[in-house]
Amino acid sequence: DRHGLTVRHDFIPNLPKIQVDRAKFQRFFDLLLKECLVSLPSGSQILFKARELKSVDGPGEIRIELEDNGPGMSPQALRSIFDPFFLRQENPQEFGIHLMGCYFIIYHHGGRIDVQEREGGGVKFTFWVPTHPKPRAENVDLLSELLRTDAVLDELWASP
Repeated sequence: DRHGLTVRHDFIPNLPKIQVDRAKFQRFFDLLLKECLVSLPSGSQILFKARELKSVDGPGEIRIELEDNGPGMSPQALRSIFDPFFLRQENPQEFGIHLMGCYFIIYHHGGRIDVQEREGGGVKFTFWVPTHPKPRAENVDLLSELLRTDAVLDELWASP
């Protein structure tokens, strides 16, 4: 509450344990909360939710949601938020490096991440993490995936 933010949580009881690199996953939450501190005005509220999603054909996953009641984001910002070259309009000196780090951590745990504008204001981040992740192939070309992002493509096409 030092920054004027209220954080609440809504976790269902008896969530299954997930197999993650504990230090990296702790870093994920650190980066996510740092992003909230940078982007949310004083008085904002953050709600964490966690639910188990069971699967009939394999391991299930945990869905983690972070919702805030902040000012929200433009459609362009939402589209580019995980791009490595995302600049904040309100503070162009700051890149969205925290969210890019979150993306990498979730990706390397076999999960996925999404962000949407909330009805009534704010944003909602959703993360899905498998309870028993399969290791990522060593030859996954993360650079080629990054180069498919909108901000990178815009920069490449704008070059003379």
